[in-house]
Amino acid sequence: MHWQKALLGISDNREENLEKALEFANEALGLDENAYTTYDLIFNVELLLREYASALSHAELALDLAPVGSNTTALAGGVKLSSGYPEEGVALLEKAMRYEPDYAQRIPDQLIYGLCMLKKYDQTVSVAEAMLAAAEEAKDFHAGAHRYLAAIS
Repeated sequence: MHWQKALLGISDNREENLEKALEFANEALGLDENAYTTYDLIFNVELLLREYASALSHAELALDLAPVGSNTTALAGGVKLSSGYPEEGVALLEKAMRYEPDYAQRIPDQLIYGLCMLKKYDQTVSVAEAMLAAAEEAKDFHAGAHRYLAAIS
């Protein structure tokens, strides 16, 4: 709850909520040090705190504990993108999409962002167009795909 409040911008004291989230996560690790989902939470909190080195370290731990976990792999890919390692981030996001073909919308959104960072515009367009085609098929709308297509046009 503390992390969500900070993430959504509904916290009265963002720093306090993030520190509280880390406190609870560390208590959870005391109960089970192999709980990769706890590391997922920790590195996401650290990203919000802009503690990139620590977030990268915890993302690697989570990947070691859940090497084929699609959510952990995707989250770690986002950490890599945010921490200045777009090639590694893109590779992890693509891997996460292979692990779980029914992936969350945020994963191709982040993939497109990473491809833009790498200036791989042809791939960016291909992924964005595939997202839009899937959106049409599902009668859904993906603003992210339009946003990136507009940005690189």
